[in-house]
Amino acid sequence: MAAGVSGRAETILLVRAGGRPLGLVIGDVREVVALGPSLPVPVVDPALRGVVRLRARLVPLLHLAAFLDRTPCPTVAGEVGVLAGSAERPVCLEVDEADRVVRERLFPVPRDAALAWASGVVRREGRIIPVLDTRALGARLSEVTTR
Repeated sequence: MAAGVSGRAETILLVRAGGRPLGLVIGDVREVVALGPSLPVPVVDPALRGVVRLRARLVPLLHLAAFLDRTPCPTVAGEVGVLAGSAERPVCLEVDEADRVVRERLFPVPRDAALAWASGVVRREGRIIPVLDTRALGARLSEVTTR
């Protein structure tokens, strides 16, 4: 079983990013926010839109679909963000929408699935939905912002 996969029911925030469903373990989510304007900053990773002011603090704003696909973020910014990460290293994930909070069993990632950033999957309405490993995302984000 993959690290972080409990084999038991977990509370998951379902989001859409790039039109596809994804999940985040609710313990990794600090809040869902309406995004205001972002401030551009020099970046190495084209999926990093810049920074956004949240609670009097500047937080990196990462377009989640672009980050996962390794593409530049779209020109038009989204309106929904998910504040995740620790208090010391928060990141705001720009998503299409935050859909709902569900309680589902977290399963290991299927061996034949190319889901490098998933800590597990949930099965919902006949579909397999990857649940993101926010620690791995945070580590990759740290790599690209410290180059």
